[in-house]
Amino acid sequence: MRVADVIVGSMFVFAFLIVASSSPLGRLAPSDFELPLGDLDSIGLDGQGNVYCAALGYNRIQVYDSHGEFLRSIHVPLKPYYFSIDSQGNLHVWIGSVYRQYSQTGELVRNAKISAPPEAALEGSPAAKEVVDQQGNIYTIDTHLFVSERVLKTDPSGKTEVLVSQPWYLVMAKWPNPSFLYVGIGLFYFLLVKWLIKTWMQISAEYDARQQAVDG
Repeated sequence: MRVADVIVGSMFVFAFLIVASSSPLGRLAPSDFELPLGDLDSIGLDGQGNVYCAALGYNRIQVYDSHGEFLRSIHVPLKPYYFSIDSQGNLHVWIGSVYRQYSQTGELVRNAKISAPPEAALEGSPAAKEVVDQQGNIYTIDTHLFVSERVLKTDPSGKTEVLVSQPWYLVMAKWPNPSFLYVGIGLFYFLLVKWLIKTWMQISAEYDARQQAVDG
């Protein structure tokens, strides 16, 4: 295998994986399809105890019920952004002068330019790294380098449970640092080093052969 083949093939694979792992996938995937959480930016709550997880790498907000079951996702073509959920369950998303409002089912109902966030957005439950519901339960983002993010729920007595989590293998598609890229990069360098060693041995063998011919 020529080193040029390895380099070109690796570049193609890396480019494909990066494109497949980022926001285009968040836009193209169906709303009922759960993507890896990746690095969560913030979480929010609605009146029914549903948890809204902002997965910025995919430009998505993924919604889970009070038991951690995936419900739906909403594509939000903004990055970064603030969001809140009002008493009617409507989702308000804004950054700068750009504002979007989504219904309970995730349908876009308003897209406007604003000078300040609407009153309904400010009165809603704001998203943050840590949020508290009306019963005093605390929801936090549990972040790990090599494990897909989780949402933890701690009740007033101090008992903590994992509310939202994903299978361990989804860490392989974690964005923005998908671990499967490490596998590809490792394979690339392995093949490159192998080729360099083989080439060096061939050059050394040819040199030794020429020296023996000269000496003979």
